[in-house]
Amino acid sequence: MAGFLEAKDIILDFAEENFDTRGEVIKLEKVENGWEGELEISRVDEYRKQHAKPQMVERYSIKLGEDDEVTSFERIETRSRGEVNWEREE
Repeated sequence: MAGFLEAKDIILDFAEENFDTRGEVIKLEKVENGWEGELEISRVDEYRKQHAKPQMVERYSIKLGEDDEVTSFERIETRSRGEVNWEREE
């Protein structure tokens, strides 16, 4: 099983191969059968650039299995850069 830095690199390599950007690993946690991480990437869109709209930011949940391969990924959020979405429990 990969160590912390190796798991992070596996996620970044996966992002580069599938999203054409390495993005940023914003969360990484060792779990029973591997690693679970969150990846944040910025999408550059010509339409948004031309119309002075903010970039889109996507956040993905990525799981690595015991064999250090990505076993699943899921987009969990899409928002405009600068948009704040604070979920508070009261």
